[in-house]
Formats: sequence, structure tokens, C-alpha cells
Amino acid sequence: MLVIEANPAGPAAVLPLLQRYRADSDELAVPHANRIALLGPMRIERGDTVLPLKYHKSRALLAWLVSQPGAAHSRDWLAELLWPGEEPGSGRRKLKRILFDVKAALGEECFEIHRDLLCLRPDALPWVDVHALSVAIGELPPDDRLVEAAAGAAPAQLEALSETAALYRGEFLADIQIDDAGEFERWMDARRVAYRCAISRLRRFLTEGFAQQGEFTRAAAHARRLTVEEPWDESAWQLLIGLLMRAGRRTEAQAELEHCRAALDVPPHRDTLALVATPTRSVAPMFAEAAERRQITVVYCQLTVPRCDDPDSWAAALVAPRKLCEAILQAAGGYIVHAPGGGMFAYFGFPVTHEGTVRRAVTAALECRDSMRADGAAGTPDRGGVDIAFGIHTGLTLSAAHENQPDLGCRLTRIVGLLANSARAGEVLMSDATAELLPDCDFRAVRQVFVSDASTGERVEALLAMPLDAALPAQERGTLIGRDAQLTQLNHALRQCAQLSMRALLMTGDAGTGKSSLVRQFVKSRGIPAIELRCRPELATTFFHPFRRWLRDATVPNTARAQAAFAALGDAFSDQSNRLECASRQAEAIVNHLLGLLEEAVPDGGLICLDDLQWADPGTLQLVSRLVETPLHRRLPILVGRDDFAAPWLSTTAIARIQLKPLSPESSLELITTLTQGAALEPDTEAQIARRADGVPLYLVALARAAADAERVPANTVPPCLHELLMGRIDSVGAAKPLAQLAAASGRDFSAALLADAAGRSVGEIEPVLTTLLQARLIVATGAGCYAFRHPMLREAAYQSLSRERRQWAHQRVAGARLALEGVPKSIQQP
Repeated sequence: MLVIEANPAGPAAVLPLLQRYRADSDELAVPHANRIALLGPMRIERGDTVLPLKYHKSRALLAWLVSQPGAAHSRDWLAELLWPGEEPGSGRRKLKRILFDVKAALGEECFEIHRDLLCLRPDALPWVDVHALSVAIGELPPDDRLVEAAAGAAPAQLEALSETAALYRGEFLADIQIDDAGEFERWMDARRVAYRCAISRLRRFLTEGFAQQGEFTRAAAHARRLTVEEPWDESAWQLLIGLLMRAGRRTEAQAELEHCRAALDVPPHRDTLALVATPTRSVAPMFAEAAERRQITVVYCQLTVPRCDDPDSWAAALVAPRKLCEAILQAAGGYIVHAPGGGMFAYFGFPVTHEGTVRRAVTAALECRDSMRADGAAGTPDRGGVDIAFGIHTGLTLSAAHENQPDLGCRLTRIVGLLANSARAGEVLMSDATAELLPDCDFRAVRQVFVSDASTGERVEALLAMPLDAALPAQERGTLIGRDAQLTQLNHALRQCAQLSMRALLMTGDAGTGKSSLVRQFVKSRGIPAIELRCRPELATTFFHPFRRWLRDATVPNTARAQAAFAALGDAFSDQSNRLECASRQAEAIVNHLLGLLEEAVPDGGLICLDDLQWADPGTLQLVSRLVETPLHRRLPILVGRDDFAAPWLSTTAIARIQLKPLSPESSLELITTLTQGAALEPDTEAQIARRADGVPLYLVALARAAADAERVPANTVPPCLHELLMGRIDSVGAAKPLAQLAAASGRDFSAALLADAAGRSVGEIEPVLTTLLQARLIVATGAGCYAFRHPMLREAAYQSLSRERRQWAHQRVAGARLALEGVPKSIQQP
């Protein structure tokens, strides 16, 4: 058990009241539904009701009593604890008032009171989060055996401990701010430190345990929470970076190293740097490494020193700008290759793909340009300096990660070089292929610039990039079909919110099912006042990032409360370092200001939509927790996330839910017909699109448009706009990816026996890898030893990532395995 000194004033103030005064009494009727959470903002539940305690010292008193169930306290001592230095009568009167609030919230029956003593009955609160955490920590071995024990932990134990870790919503009593009760503050601070250490030990245990079982995604989630909760602890960063390297996710590890550098504000230790310099693997590679087909966005940063003929002066002038740009591009996920003359190429989507790769690339290029202007490094017409220009292009190429070759043949590399050469100083030129992958932004063609690669004949149009936040939003794409039932549910939720019987609505669904479009259509068709806040994957470590963007563009109501909150938030967000501790007082103050501003900005009957919560930063998650637990009056929060979105309040708070499923076959065909009215497709083609999309609206839209533009997009290929989404999921499994690619060569359905034979391994050897694919939601189990890709497009993306040579090899292996399972000896199979 986690043991923390509960009473700094000494044992004389605490008596076993239940034993001394109520030994012969009958048991009181105590409600068995009370639950109290002290980790993070205090949360009190009685049945289905969340009980409010308005005053900080009311919550402080309850926390003190809850931490010592069954212990008796004198009223005089409690008054001195919370109001030190007050006259005895004054302190007793204040204690009486807050005790009345506490008893009203929990019920008189929860307390034992005798003369001048009181205590909280130990059976009054069946569940307290800190008690559950203490029990879990008490079962962990000492630190010197923690890693060893984690390696041998059973899956059931890891699942149970993972649920316990989810109870840690923030620091102990994060919403209590008291500065005039020294003894209580010291007790609270001691417990905060103790629980912080406890959750750190638990997360380290879970990280090692899940990693040993090959569940690198879940292991990385716990390690990443460690870096958020303890950003100053370099060992937490080492754990995360080492884990990512073991999973084969080198680019992510390099990005986390940059985050570590920023969080520590000092150079990382050489041991931390060595983790990235020397990659390791958790398992031996199942197959020989080979080149693969990959969609990559290439950024070329061209640096020149105008009117400079001296080579020494030229080289000296480029040092600082090159260092600045390299840091920005690398932190955004670019794989850096230096070019002759001082420029550099940054390859995004290599060696792994993440959602938002194209947006990251364009944003990073614009940030490089703007940072040079701010630092005075960029040249101007009247002052010397360094000129900077960018070219950006996206396309399909052959990459070889094992040889550090992002663009074999340099086809994409040549195009971006030509784009950069066509750009004027300070311009960022992107190809039309890149611009098409940012459908929510509008770009302008500049000077009708076209570039052509003489060796391939490829010709691209140059477009001028602008800050993506400032770009005009394109019209809502697609048509809402087959969602009448969900629109009715949204209407019902809004009515319930007006009647104060609805806290919030959570809408989940797989990527591409149309969650965002559904909410926007609902708001637009009914003219509902709403604020939309969207989380971004590239900003998942920036505290309150969707609110920062909203505040830049928001029209602040002309009320004293709104103006005060806006000014306070402007001061808080002016520090771009984003170094906030989760649930710190500063973060809590920001949450309070944001909630106040939202209440002023959204009128009664309005909506607050927080979209893509799977990418929410810790500060935004903290605000969402408060928004759910303490809803704004007659304002409905609609929380949107993917099926795997998880938050502690999901298991403790009753909220309405809508889970978006794929469209029916009939609705799918109706959507295809609507999308292709100007280019009628053959019925067989429509049926094939519906079969490939399997009811996911995003896939239906992309495939229908590709079919209507068959000259540009070859048939039966994955449209470029879907590459990030699909390959991001496939690349996320790290060392398990080659087995997924081999499975893709066998079709959508396959058996473990077939795959093991094709891989040249036993079923037992590939089972842990299949478990990784199951947990990453790439495949589903369809029967004993039988599996299928979760969606046809996932299978297509995995298959089409194979090079032509590797594809032929995979088909030979699968064909041989099928014959072997049918009883044909390998000795007589055709080579």
C-alpha cells in the first residue's frame, strides 16, 4: 500500500471514534453509490448525481476526511487547520458553515458525530480513486525489480492496472487553491508528490509490460503520458524514445527527441542522444528489408546569399539560417538531406507516414520563412542577408528506409528543386498535387509558373502557399446521405440540453465515417449558433492548441467577463514555449478563463463542438473533463473522436453517445450517384466502388472522384488523398508491418496457418505479431485462427506499398503456402 502521513499535527488530534463511541450502536443505513475522485478536479457522485461543492475549503475539508476514513477529529483542530490564527469562535463558525455544505452533499448518515468530534464513516464511500491507486501501487514490486516483473506480467494484470492508471486525471486536488492554511497546504503538496511518484511507477510498469507483449501503441501511450506529466524528467523521455526505436518508429523518436530538448531547455544527455543514433529492434526482422512504394511530400529549402562572391562569407552567412530551418523541418517530422550550396531537402512521410504529413510540411516551410524574417536573417531589397525560397511537391516514389534513401531515382527531388528555382525570395511554391491534398484550404496560382522534368516529362503547376490558418475554407465537400437517424438523435440531444437533462454528447466512429460533416450539416441546416474547435495531430503536445487558434480569429463579446478572460488568456498564451504542467495552477486558471469565455461567446441553445479529440493535447483534455463534469448552462458540448478515443470520464460520467457506422449498401450507391452526376459511371464501376469503400463516406467520395477522373488516377489504386490516413495506420505497427503486407498479398481474408507457412515461421512465432495487428485495428478475428483486414482499403494500401519485385515474391510465398496446406509437397511445387 502507498502510505502517506495523513496528519501532520500528530496523533493527539485523531481518535478512533467508531471504536470508542459507537461500539454498541446499530449499523446506520449508508448509501452505497457514493464515489469520490480526488485526482484531478474533485468529483463527487451520489447515484447518478454529481454533487457540487462550491467553496475551496469545503472541498479541502472533505478531502481531509476522505483521506482518513474512520478517524475522528476535533472541531477546534479542524478550524485551526483550515483557518490558522483565527479566533476560536470565528474558526468554529466558518467550519460549521462548510461542514453543513459537506453533509448536505454526502448526507448526514455518512458521518459519525459525538460532542466535539466528527469523522467520516469508513463504509460511507465504497470507492475513492486514491484508495484504488494505492492498492494497485502496493501490488507492484520494488523499483529494482520493476522492469523484470513487468516483462512477466499477465495480460489480465496489465489490463487491470491500465484501468487504474486511467483514474489519474491530474494532480491531487487540482482544483483547490488555498494560500492561507499552511499545514493543509503542506499535507496537500506531500500527497501530490506521492501520487505523482505512484502514477510514474505504474506507467513505467505498464510501458515495459505492454512493450514486452508487442503492444507498442499502448506502451507508447503510457510513456507519452509520463513525458506530459513529468516533462522535466529526462528518464521519461528516454523511456519513450527507446520504446519508439524498438518499435521501428525512428522518425517519431527523432521528433520526441526535439520535444525533449525543448522541455528540458538544455541539451539532452548523451545517453538520450545515443538512443536515436543507435537504433535497436525488439525482434529480429521477419523478412529481408526491401524498398517499398511510398507517397512522400518533399520540401526543398533553397538558401542563397545575394551579391556575395567570397566563399568564406557565403559559408558563414548560411550557418545560422541553415541551423534554424533544419531544426524546424526536423521537429515537424522531415527527414533531412543536405544539398550542395547550403540548401536542404526535407522528406515528409519517410520512413513512416503520419496523418497530417502534408499539412506539417507546408506549415514547417512557412514557419522557416517567417522565422528568418523575424530574426532579421532574410534578405531585403535595401539590406543584405540570406534569401530563402521553397519548393514543395507530393507524389509516389520508391523508398528504401534500410538504405536511408527516401526517393530512389530522385523523381520528386528534381521537381521540388525546379519549383524552388522558380520561386522568388521569400516565396513558398507548392505543386498542384500537394495543394489538392489540403482540401480545406484555397491556394492561388502565381504568375502561371509551370515546371517540367525533362527526364520524365512530368509537368506541374506552381501554387503560392499561404498560412494554412489564414487560408479561406473550401466549401463543404460531399453530400450527407443515410444519416437521418443520427440527425434525429442530435435534435433530441439539443432539446434535452435545453431542459437541463443532457450533459454532453459524444460522437465516435472510424476515420472517414463523416462525423465532422454530420455536425456541420446539423448546425448549418438549423441555424444553430456554434463554435467548432478542431484538434490537430501535429499540435498534440501544444497545450490548448484548438483554443489558441480560436482566440486568434474570435470576435470577443463586449462584456466585462469576456474581455477580462480574453486579456488573461492573451497573457497566458503569449509564451510560445507551451511548458505547462498537466493540472498545474496555471493550467487550471486557463481552463477557468476558457470556460468563462465559451459561456459568453455561445448563447443559450448553442453548441460547442470539439472535433478530433483523439489528437487532443493534455490541456484540452483537462478542459473537456471540466466541461463534461460541470456543464455550461443550456449549451451542448458535442465531443467528436474516433472509436479508440479514451478518457477517464467516459467510465464515470453518464453522457449521450452516437456511434457512426458505415453506410448501408443502398446509401452508398445513392452517394456515388450524387457525386458523379456529371460523369455517369457504369453500374459495374459503381458496384466496385461501393464494394471497395465498404460504406465509409470518405472512401466513397475519394473513389468516386477518382473514377470520374480516370485519366489522372489509375483504376484500382489508392487515391492520393487517402494515403496519409491508411498508411499512417499501417506504418504505426512498426516491425509488424511486413507481415501485414504479406497478408495483403493473400487477399482480405487469411488464416494464421497460411500466413505462418508463407512467412516461413510457426503459428506460435507469428501470433504475437497478429496480436499487434489486432490491437492496432488493422485486422479482425473472424474465427478460430482466421482473420480479415478491417477494411478493404487497408488491405489495398498495404498491398500497393509493396514494390513490384516484392509483390511477386509475396505472391509466390502465398501460392506455395496454399499448395502446402492442400497437401502438395514442396518438393514438387513449381519454383
